[in-house]
Amino acid sequence: MAKGCRSACLIPLPAWHEFVKRPILMTQNMVMLSPFHVPLLRPQNYEYTWQEHGGLGGHIDYQERLKRVQNRFLADQHFIQYVVEHPAEFPTLPRYIYDFVKLSENFGGTEKVFDACFEPFLITGFSRSGGTYLQHEFAAMKNFNIREEHIHFCHDYFPKDLFRAAFDYREMLTDLHTLFATFITYSRIHGRKYFFFRTVLGSLFVPYMEAIAPLAPGMQFGWIHIIRDMHGVYKSLKKYFSAENRSLDEFGEHRNFGSTSWFATDFGNVMIRWFMCNTTLLPSRRGLPFWDIRIDGQQPGSRIIDDIRRAVDNYLAANRHIGYYRLGRPTIIKFGSTTEGQCREAGKRYSIDPNYRPSTFNFRPVPEIDDRYSRVYDALVQELTRLYQAFDLAFDGRLERV
Repeated sequence: MAKGCRSACLIPLPAWHEFVKRPILMTQNMVMLSPFHVPLLRPQNYEYTWQEHGGLGGHIDYQERLKRVQNRFLADQHFIQYVVEHPAEFPTLPRYIYDFVKLSENFGGTEKVFDACFEPFLITGFSRSGGTYLQHEFAAMKNFNIREEHIHFCHDYFPKDLFRAAFDYREMLTDLHTLFATFITYSRIHGRKYFFFRTVLGSLFVPYMEAIAPLAPGMQFGWIHIIRDMHGVYKSLKKYFSAENRSLDEFGEHRNFGSTSWFATDFGNVMIRWFMCNTTLLPSRRGLPFWDIRIDGQQPGSRIIDDIRRAVDNYLAANRHIGYYRLGRPTIIKFGSTTEGQCREAGKRYSIDPNYRPSTFNFRPVPEIDDRYSRVYDALVQELTRLYQAFDLAFDGRLERV
């Protein structure tokens, strides 16, 4: 293995035969190790990784965040390189390689392969919508301290290329095997039952989990989706990326959430991506719904609305009768004055601690935004409501402007 691996290191499988107790019929040439695997290989307090997020609230200067991310990433990178060069010091590694290969080989099968009992929770919803608060709360329901979790293990992370995966998850099966083999190994070795995964890519994981459910019948599933009015999202995004007087398009990977549609204003671009991310909890067998729609943002608002409604009509015609949500139906929680109450109600179902009480959820009113696409946004809320209700998802279309 050459020195100086960057975000991930590829481990040739044949070199690990002596560490695996049972023989492996290998169908893969490499196993990828990255910072995602640090908690599996070296459990420790990882509170420092949340500093780069600005804590649970996420309020931190953009440049300071970049500096903290870089420092943490370099430390993790050096550790992974050490693992590559000193494999015998990490007894968890061969178990992970075994689980990864077994998962890859048996994907799509119907026979039990793993005796692991674990429960992943998906916390989905658009960026800056309170998902990290929900992640903390649902972890607290299980007496789990999310602040000691490595941020790559639980927060908006995908091992390789999440945008490509958004358009066709089947092209990213290796990455999905990486995620869930890690969960399986961790639960088998360390007795870990709960995993809390914050992501905007909700339904990307569901067909995959349905496919591996027979392999690990002890797996359960929890899914919580939070939705916030776009005006609050927009203001928070501008603050989060220190962009009050600059275009959000200047901020690299964060400028494009997979959209194939471009609008004339920041508000318009964030608006269509808000819609796309809030449809990720809908049925999907290929990639994420609506991430490949093409809307001409330069045409009149009435035409944009007509195009979106036509896209929704086509989607419903093709997917209304698809069997879905077999593992679990997502619970939709609204950002605002009712959030704490909704967490309190969820605690009656999920909490293992009868004394669980949600922490304070901070919110405040935000002003209207005078933007040329405001009418389009109002129509998007209506179309989102139509989509949710078509699949019996509880949402009344009302959102607080907070």
